[in-house]
Amino acid sequence: MATTFKRILVGVDDSEDALLAFDYAIHQAKRDQAELVIVSVLENDDMNIYQALDSDYVHGERDALKAHIKTYQKQAEDAGLTAVKVVIAEG
Repeated sequence: MATTFKRILVGVDDSEDALLAFDYAIHQAKRDQAELVIVSVLENDDMNIYQALDSDYVHGERDALKAHIKTYQKQAEDAGLTAVKVVIAEG
């Protein structure tokens, strides 16, 4: 008997592997009628100390990531999913 998922979490970062995982997550979520949760992380390690202390810079980076992750959400919704959630974490 195949496992049925209620919620599927997939991390995206534009790498080839992440894109393949995202496509598979869409397929699995459609099959199971599951909620798809798309996660991306704003990495603080990529910022120098001055950028990290500049709230305008951090907010700008976060806004850019938010806009980008929305393209993943739209792709999932265009594929027929109705329960799609996006999460942006920092770390």
